[in-house]
Amino acid sequence: MLSRAMTFDTVAKTYHAVRPHYPQALYDDLLAVARPRPNGRILEVGAGSGIATAALASRGYEVVALEPGASLAALARRNLALYPNAVVHRVSFEKARLGTGSFNLIVSATAWHWVDPLQGPSIAARVLPPGGCLALWWIGFSTLADPFALRSREIIRAWVSSPAAAAGGSQWTSTGAPRGPGRSLSSVLAGDVAAHPAFHKIDQRRYVTTESYDAETYIRLLGTYADFVLLPEPIRSGLYNDLRNLINGSFGGFVTRTFVTTLYIWRRRKRTIARGSPSPATGIPPAISRSGA
Repeated sequence: MLSRAMTFDTVAKTYHAVRPHYPQALYDDLLAVARPRPNGRILEVGAGSGIATAALASRGYEVVALEPGASLAALARRNLALYPNAVVHRVSFEKARLGTGSFNLIVSATAWHWVDPLQGPSIAARVLPPGGCLALWWIGFSTLADPFALRSREIIRAWVSSPAAAAGGSQWTSTGAPRGPGRSLSSVLAGDVAAHPAFHKIDQRRYVTTESYDAETYIRLLGTYADFVLLPEPIRSGLYNDLRNLINGSFGGFVTRTFVTTLYIWRRRKRTIARGSPSPATGIPPAISRSGA
């Protein structure tokens, strides 16, 4: 069975073509707050097709990007061909051979939630020297109740909660996630780092952007999210057809969606506050090289 984490690898080209990019202001703020050394090395966790990688490499930083998906890693290498200062390794963060204190900045763009929460923060704490920064950000649809959002949610809910979807093995998660009063989904996803004693948060920022889509492009966008990829047929096709008819019949063939990107930046403490758990393992192999993997 296809794992949720690997769904994106099956739609790599579409992912790169239609996923919204992150606002340039995010990179400006990130670099101003984290202050990596000029021409310094940045480690990216879950590079996908290289969207954030290219933005950082274009600013002169050496970026070592980790991407476990074979199709996404290959696509990222092609997309980054113009940047000799960017290298992509096909490996997960948990399995990468990363030297202690080998990077001053670790970033992850809408990907950290695929990292093992029991390992990820401790690995990051080891790879970063004291004073180094870990920056995570997520982009997602705004929860604003605009007319299209309300009507499309009704259509989606009807399809994914149908007996046919259940019989087909659908395991839909986007209809709601337990997050507590006033908590955004991104804050829940970042909770493993927030709870780790090696880090203290130094900044948090939100960015609001909009994108317009015709019906077909919007359907392609939805088809890059795990919940939609994993929907069984003919549930997925029926859902897409109803959304297509909604956009073309009630919204003039185009919809504008609002996206919210939330950036979190933590600094590696100079001294780790003790807690009741063992310290990270030592004896890790040398830092990953610049050759592809």
